[in-house]
Amino acid sequence: MKRNIRTLQRNLKGKLFVIMITMLLVNCLFAQNDCNVFIKSSFESKCIHQLEKRSMYDEYGQKIVACKGNTVTYKAEVSSSANAGISSVSWNVSGADNVQNNSDNTVTVTWGDNANGQISVEVITSDSNICSATKNVLLIDRAIAIASTQPAYNDLTGVKVIRVCRGETIYFTDESLAPNSDLISYYWASPYGNASTKNYVINDIQQDCEVIHRVENNCGCYDEEMYRIEVIRGNPLELSCYGAVCEGSTVTYSIINQTCNNYFWSVENGTIISGQHTPQVTVNWKHSQDGYRVISLDGNQCGNYACPNMMSVKIPIISDNVIIDGQTTVCEGEAVLYSLPIILGM
Repeated sequence: MKRNIRTLQRNLKGKLFVIMITMLLVNCLFAQNDCNVFIKSSFESKCIHQLEKRSMYDEYGQKIVACKGNTVTYKAEVSSSANAGISSVSWNVSGADNVQNNSDNTVTVTWGDNANGQISVEVITSDSNICSATKNVLLIDRAIAIASTQPAYNDLTGVKVIRVCRGETIYFTDESLAPNSDLISYYWASPYGNASTKNYVINDIQQDCEVIHRVENNCGCYDEEMYRIEVIRGNPLELSCYGAVCEGSTVTYSIINQTCNNYFWSVENGTIISGQHTPQVTVNWKHSQDGYRVISLDGNQCGNYACPNMMSVKIPIISDNVIIDGQTTVCEGEAVLYSLPIILGM
């Protein structure tokens, strides 16, 4: 009888030991899942552009939205019964051009031009819980920043370079695109001032600099481009006094800041009588329908001693058959203003 009791006690102890181990494992298993992790995005779409269903745009569901080619920061946050903090974070991103892990439980992602991406995170909390979350990212079209410039830029190995003479003016004309959406904002930035206008002008440029052009569509998706401005060594070429001339007249023009003796001249609807490839040129001007003609000067042959860019000025032309504007009947002693319909040079 005593032997049976001892055997029963040993069996009970063994079963209790197994039960305790099992309970510990179960408790441990539940502890590892006793938290929820949320992925929060710094981008909030301003539209549901390209979304088949409104429910697909769900920051707290399985799908979120980002813009192709744009940079977004994502943050991991946890909710646990013990209100524990995060001790470590591990991110996994697909469909991105660049991923930068940060020290504040965030990751900075520059998305590619694919239709979709995915972002996952696994965190370990300070009370040793492990939890994870995954978001499918729907990538929507961004705006495309494009501009034309005067003087025209050169694309040098992917860098848009504008070379100008000191003191020149540069004009930027926005020609940006917004596939399947509308542009809502424009932004220009340079050492010569910032502007939120569609077009941009830099007057009297004196130093090398960079110009940033950025546009945004109505979904909040942006794009930007950069122009590098290089001021060419030397001073801008300038002509001696010039102004309106009569149709058919012959006029001589001289460079007042010449640095060599080899210049190329060109005229619009006129004839160079003499002086080509010299600092002084004589021109015979012809009739002009629009009221002016253009004379241009290129100092490229002077090398670095003069700004080689083409310099052009408008010459107002007074026609032989010009009509004088003004009163035909006047009173004795009355002062009357008469004018000629010419277009002033620029």
